[in-house]
Amino acid sequence: KVEKEEVEKCVVIATHACFHWKTDYLKAIPDHMLENVNPDILVTIIHNLKDIKRNLAENSNRRFVDVDETDIIYWQNREIEETHNWADSLELTKNNFLVARNEPAETLYKIIFEEGKKKIYFSYPMSYSGERDEATKLIGKLREMDYVVFDPASIDDVKYVEDLVKSKPEVYESLADNVDDQTVKIDYLLIDQSNMVIVRYPEEKIPGYENRSDGMYIPLSVGVICEMVHGHYGGKRVYAVWLPEKDPSPFFEFYCKKCFRKEEELLEH
Repeated sequence: KVEKEEVEKCVVIATHACFHWKTDYLKAIPDHMLENVNPDILVTIIHNLKDIKRNLAENSNRRFVDVDETDIIYWQNREIEETHNWADSLELTKNNFLVARNEPAETLYKIIFEEGKKKIYFSYPMSYSGERDEATKLIGKLREMDYVVFDPASIDDVKYVEDLVKSKPEVYESLADNVDDQTVKIDYLLIDQSNMVIVRYPEEKIPGYENRSDGMYIPLSVGVICEMVHGHYGGKRVYAVWLPEKDPSPFFEFYCKKCFRKEEELLEH
């Protein structure tokens, strides 16, 4: 653990990397001043669209009141890209992180003060109702083992955007595509900053699959497979917990360093 005196010496500069202004973006710190700042680590805090929209609307400045959800997506992407440019310029690519506002405070603490902690991207099919609770339990166990775990569910705009599209499809239909694209981009970046990917594939039975004789109750998630492939070819160790009765596809196992049939086997590994 870091001594209290060391924490008290820590200086945090909280700033945007850029500011949204009308149809343009302004850099928060000019390039020639970056070396004077000389940071040890860069962290971009990301958040849900709904919460950002509310916070901007409640800002006493009021100049962000007309910023809509599409503006927020572009602004957030620009923030991420600008911070990556800072990291390249300052040779901090290995100390540049994305952290969701809804992650536990311990995640940010360990990234800043406990540099050697192993980092995990946790992948699971988020579309199925019962899986999130079970995934959260396993994530909690991994955190108790002192891993830093990035949970993709800490950024979840799906329900909010679905409601917007239903209310005004002609206005918000393109927003759904933008959110989908951003979700993929952010998840891949979270994998890139991790040491390993852990996949939990559930045995949950979903409508239309309950009576299948082959024991396969849930279709393979394209998102999970893509995250496994991205991690594998990015040099990350990929471990999976496969819970259905039917053996996994060889295409699923190909990208795994090891595939377990029980959570306990993973935790003991």
